[in-house]
Amino acid sequence: MAIILFLSFLAALILNESFLMESSVFSLASALSQCFLMELRMALLFDAGTDYVISGGDNRTGGTSPIPLSMKNGRTSNGALSVSPGPCGPLKPAVGQEKEMTRCRWCGNDPLYVAYHDKEWGIPVHEDRLLFEFLILEGVQAGLSWLTVLKKRGNYRKAFHDFDCTRIVKYTETDVIRLLADSGIVRNRLKIESAIKNARCVLEIEAKYGSLDAYLWRYVDGVPKQNAWKSISEVPAKTKASERMSKDLKKRGFKFVGPTICYAFMQAVGMVNDHTTDCFRHEEIRELGTAA
Repeated sequence: MAIILFLSFLAALILNESFLMESSVFSLASALSQCFLMELRMALLFDAGTDYVISGGDNRTGGTSPIPLSMKNGRTSNGALSVSPGPCGPLKPAVGQEKEMTRCRWCGNDPLYVAYHDKEWGIPVHEDRLLFEFLILEGVQAGLSWLTVLKKRGNYRKAFHDFDCTRIVKYTETDVIRLLADSGIVRNRLKIESAIKNARCVLEIEAKYGSLDAYLWRYVDGVPKQNAWKSISEVPAKTKASERMSKDLKKRGFKFVGPTICYAFMQAVGMVNDHTTDCFRHEEIRELGTAA
């Protein structure tokens, strides 16, 4: 308390224009004193257990949204005090008091899995090359974990010429042998040959429908389906839409496109929003789907 009183007295002296004759020195001193007073004010607020909200930007959407940071029992309140950054810069919560983001439970704590969940999963995809990539990788996942596939994703892009269908359809047995010898991918002959076969099917679809995007998004009428699952236990493994997609793709010659694989694909490319309602991405993905 003695230190606080001393510093308060010093700040008062600094704020007195007669104490500092040079205007430039006065400006610096004044800014420092404002900084100190702001910190003192916030220290008193935090000591009283007051919640506050700081506005932060969303680089992906370019918008600005409130970031609730509670300084008491991990809570946020509807009547949180709004505090603008002072001359010291944005205020930060004390170490260990940061608010944890709630995510879908399936992504766990693996950094690669978390990044995929936060930055990709459920965002509407309309680029043919990326749609083909997801379709192939979801098929590769059969019998494996998605995390295993994610770790090999970069190797797949390199091995399969960045999933360029026009190049993949020209693969020969020599390429199949090359891929079977590549330890960076899943060395399963059936899955490798299915990727080549599926590339041919994609080109046929593009010739008839104009794009793979136009063909696949028909199964949700071009608009992402917004679900509201409270728990991952409520999320289905397949739906009628994924069953229709699977049936149609198989008729066209696609391989590794069962209804469960198709539904996982639909989740990944944003045809459905299956983030649980407690996940911070649920509302963000819903807004993206509405904008699309």
